[in-house]
Amino acid sequence: MFLMLLLAVSTFSLSFSQDSSAAHKKHGPAKETLTKQLNLNRDQEDKIKASKAELKTKTKEIKANTALTEEQKKAQLKEARKESKKEVDAALTPEQKAKLKELHAKKKASSPPKKKALPKPTPATKN
Repeated sequence: MFLMLLLAVSTFSLSFSQDSSAAHKKHGPAKETLTKQLNLNRDQEDKIKASKAELKTKTKEIKANTALTEEQKKAQLKEARKESKKEVDAALTPEQKAKLKELHAKKKASSPPKKKALPKPTPATKN
């Protein structure tokens, strides 16, 4: 369930990324569609954009931090996404949250299943 919510925030956040020609080609009019489908007002859009921008900044900082192990980075990224999701949820009405959940469920049902990552190979030991 948590992964589903995390996916929802990630997908929702992606739809509010700044317009660039590459992003527009990749995602199309997703921002406008979600804005219309959820009937977001200007204040909600601003709050979600701010949350997305903050998440992007935190993500860059965490990934660039060479003092952290990969596990620490994963944990901090997970926490940053969780915090961003809380901010997005706080900006939405219960009806909008339900509609967003419904949209993500439809998207997930129409998407091919993700492949599970293979475990990292362990270094061969010398005898």
